Amino acid sequence: MKVRIEEVREEADVLLDALLNSAPVERNQLVMASPDTLHRAITGLDALIEKATRLRGYLDGRYGHGCGDQGHGSAVKESNRLVVKVRRALGFTFPERGALSF
Repeated sequence: MKVRIEEVREEADVLLDALLNSAPVERNQLVMASPDTLHRAITGLDALIEKATRLRGYLDGRYGHGCGDQGHGSAVKESNRLVVKVRRALGFTFPERGALSF
């Protein structure tokens, strides 16, 4: 039986949504999916973590230091600094590749 990539991706999105909205005690039953689906869910979660980290760093760089708007450039630097730290903590081989220029 062939499994289409779109089906696995869709299953992974559903699984990731269910995991994010579940209590820890419910997760054991949810992770009984196929290894491909679990891998895609992990990849999706990594992307979500990176996006949220980037936004948090940007907003903190703009307005989080209590000194008013620090400007776009300063916020991008803060965003990149934070995303590299998080990617390193998640075990990415090349955490600096998460840095972007705007």
